[in-house]
Amino acid sequence: MGASSILSIFEGAKSFYIPPHSSYHVDLNPAYDAKLDAEIDKWCMDFLNLHDLTDHKTQFAIQSKLGKLAGFAYQAISSERLSPIAKFFCWLFLADDFMDDPSVPVSDLKNATLAYKLIFKNDYDQAITLVESKGLLRQMGMLNDVYTDLKGFMNPGHKTRFSKSMIDVLDMFEVESSWLHKTLVPNFEIYMWMREVTAGVIPCMVAMDFLNNFGLEEEGVLDDPHIQTLEVIANRHSFLANDMVSFKKEWACEQYLNSVALVGYSSNCGLNEAMEKVAQMVQDLEKEFADIKQKVLSNKDLNKGNVMGYVQSLEYFMAANIEFSWISARYHGVGWVSPAEKYGTFEF
Repeated sequence: MGASSILSIFEGAKSFYIPPHSSYHVDLNPAYDAKLDAEIDKWCMDFLNLHDLTDHKTQFAIQSKLGKLAGFAYQAISSERLSPIAKFFCWLFLADDFMDDPSVPVSDLKNATLAYKLIFKNDYDQAITLVESKGLLRQMGMLNDVYTDLKGFMNPGHKTRFSKSMIDVLDMFEVESSWLHKTLVPNFEIYMWMREVTAGVIPCMVAMDFLNNFGLEEEGVLDDPHIQTLEVIANRHSFLANDMVSFKKEWACEQYLNSVALVGYSSNCGLNEAMEKVAQMVQDLEKEFADIKQKVLSNKDLNKGNVMGYVQSLEYFMAANIEFSWISARYHGVGWVSPAEKYGTFEF
């Protein structure tokens, strides 16, 4: 469908209400201290070539707190491991912004995406032949450094899984970018299929394994239906919850690849009702996760080694996404002060 079809559904809405939608909470990993926070801020500023602390773009980058998603999500790892995964998260967000930018020529998007893929295929030398600007060359080098650090914690199986998952993300980023550039909007089912990849949660799950030394491949549990269902739930929970908080920003930017907008369109309902429907989806996923978690816990053949540690990590990630979405200026703008409760009324 075209964007004009979506525009009419919430016509006249001047505000909306995000209802309570999650029972999850998690605190920041103590290893994500002031020193690491400053390190991540500097990394983002260097990546974007921002140096003036009074500049609005610089403050937006700093107040977006992109690395803190890793600080909330990876609860039991040291600062040595937390630093590169936090920088990876920053890159993932910033690469997504680059791919969504309508001012970037399609040819530049294609070359940058191919270069990113080559880095994840361990061919940095070939990757840098595809980009010409000093800015992109600097960013490619910074990504390669972070990926090299992360690979130091991976075994061969992790490297294969992580590389494949990132190439899948970048492939789907291209699809999403083409839709945004052409102002095309999919139906809800196709959107869900796309977001299960572009949300970028799958490589973060692989990182849970190697950063915590869970040894899931050795335990032979990755193909278990219960574990796979828990991964699907954690993935969907993350992007649906995020869609509620990011809706205002995306709607203002005329970006309609958001579950709230698509639920409103498919259900022919108002904005608040669409928010309630998505909130209910998030709550239902939390209930389903709890039910399957209990089944894993009581299954002697499955509950072995670090399996429950991984299940808990999936739950931490869902909670981390909630915490991050409500503190980050990425979705609320410079000067945002996070409310005590994770619900409330927002004005356009």
